[in-house]
Amino acid sequence: MKNINKILFGVTLVLLIVVLILVGLWYQKINSTSSYSAVYLDTGDVYFGKLSYFPSLTLNHTWYLQRDQSQGIALMDFSKAAWKPEGKIKINRDRVVWISKISQDSPIISVMLGKESMDENGLPQSQSQSTLSPTPSITPNP
Repeated sequence: MKNINKILFGVTLVLLIVVLILVGLWYQKINSTSSYSAVYLDTGDVYFGKLSYFPSLTLNHTWYLQRDQSQGIALMDFSKAAWKPEGKIKINRDRVVWISKISQDSPIISVMLGKESMDENGLPQSQSQSTLSPTPSITPNP
């Protein structure tokens, strides 16, 4: 009887380990996407990067849109900010208005990957200030 209990315990332990490994692999697969996303916050800020949802909403390889005094918009690398952050940010889910995947042929992706440079206005060279559409404003339904 003791041998049967030891065998059952061993089999249960091995099955538990296999299940944990499979869950870990599944988790890694859903969080290691190669696509980029745009995240629009209720503050009006837009961030771009590789998005993971678990355990918290996190953007890696983060870029953002920055407005200048002349109301122009420039695409900025978050890791090159004055305080030298790591390029990764955690986002408060309560502040997110929308999230959207970015097409792989987007000029923003080209700049982020270093395939395209920015012009003097901080925009991808393939786009001009007049072709950028403004950030949509979200108004609640009455």
